[in-house]
Amino acid sequence: MQRWGYQFTPHDTWDYDGVNETILTPLTYKGKQYEALVQANRNGWFYALNRKNGKLIYAKPFVRVTSVTGMNSKGEAITNSAVRPKIGKEIFTCPSFLGGKNWWPMSVDPQTSLAYVPTLHACMTMRGASVSYMAGLPYLGETFKVVPVPGHHHWGSVQAVNLKTGKQVWQQKTQAPWNGGMLSTAGGLVFSGSVTGHFVAFNAKTGKIMWDSGKLSSGIIGVPTTYTVGGKQYVAVWAGWGGATPIWGGVMAKDPTVKKIARGGHLYVFALQQ
Repeated sequence: MQRWGYQFTPHDTWDYDGVNETILTPLTYKGKQYEALVQANRNGWFYALNRKNGKLIYAKPFVRVTSVTGMNSKGEAITNSAVRPKIGKEIFTCPSFLGGKNWWPMSVDPQTSLAYVPTLHACMTMRGASVSYMAGLPYLGETFKVVPVPGHHHWGSVQAVNLKTGKQVWQQKTQAPWNGGMLSTAGGLVFSGSVTGHFVAFNAKTGKIMWDSGKLSSGIIGVPTTYTVGGKQYVAVWAGWGGATPIWGGVMAKDPTVKKIARGGHLYVFALQQ
């Protein structure tokens, strides 16, 4: 039996189907404690919901947003009708349909009360289109092109969001998109991989890069994991470039830093030194 539901993007004509991961975490907001559910949604908003009743605790934008412009007094999204695509009407809006964050998961560190979000900075043009269904091919009712955020000169970043406020604490910008999942550890590090093939460890509190694997064989869009064997801790990640960015990325996919990424797949395992 369904207890509650929450709609992130009502009447979603932009393809912000934010079905990516949600994380259960306690948080304190404006002096009140909650058992919360948090998500960095594809529509560009970072949400905290009361997981007992589905009520919105807060929602804060974490990238440039123009499709969803805010929340009303009931905690429901306010959408911008002026940027809804229609047949014969091309619109420009942010973020792109790839989202402020896509499938690559964020992580939460209960020690810092921060969420670590692999972020995509991109907007799009979109136009409604009449199409005929053809078996085996994408069935799209819109044409689109991923383009840069006006005034921005980077496609990606890793950012830390304060769970107590929903606001950004630190950010590491990257020219290429950041499509790697995040892994928080009890040792105060956050591991993630770049599409340019570097597996790195960030300082969880400051965002400073504490370690870099050097360039691996391919771009990283996989999710790191950690485990112990014989009392020794290891961190592993799969390097293998692909996914939505090179297929649907438009201008972003043609960026020199993205075009030259090598294909292929390898599993890399690193041992943590004491």
